[in-house]
Amino acid sequence: TDDLAIPVSICAIDLSTQEEVLLSGGLLRELVRVGIAFPGLFPPARMEGREYVSSILYCELPLGRLTEADAPILAVDLPQAVGKHKPKSLLEVLARADEVRSQAVKEQLLEKKADIVIRLDGIRRFPWGGYRRIPQLMARAQEEFAEKLPHALAGITPPVLEEG
Repeated sequence: TDDLAIPVSICAIDLSTQEEVLLSGGLLRELVRVGIAFPGLFPPARMEGREYVSSILYCELPLGRLTEADAPILAVDLPQAVGKHKPKSLLEVLARADEVRSQAVKEQLLEKKADIVIRLDGIRRFPWGGYRRIPQLMARAQEEFAEKLPHALAGITPPVLEEG
């Protein structure tokens, strides 16, 4: 990722230390593989002899480890479809309460840490767990991101990269 115009960091959980870590540098495809290693959907990703999984279950929008030195910070928000049906079981009540908690934490992080936020509202209609619709979801997310990125970056001065 050292040759990218905009620095990229991926937040993940290191399975051996059980800690949230911020990974940057190396091959972009390895970072992406770590970032999408969703527990239960994909196996842990190996990178530099360690195993990682996505931090999505720990924190939906992991901005906590970023500092002012990382600015400007562009966050991409993938909003979840909000359950409209009345919870029918204790498990559904707990899941709904966790959704509320997760949304509140995410909004606080966006307000405190992100300089630019791109919300991909077009994917909200896709429910979490609708894995058969992943190709449609990805196409819609890419389309919406490409549409919103130029507007989000308007007026932002890119970071100066040091010559190595």
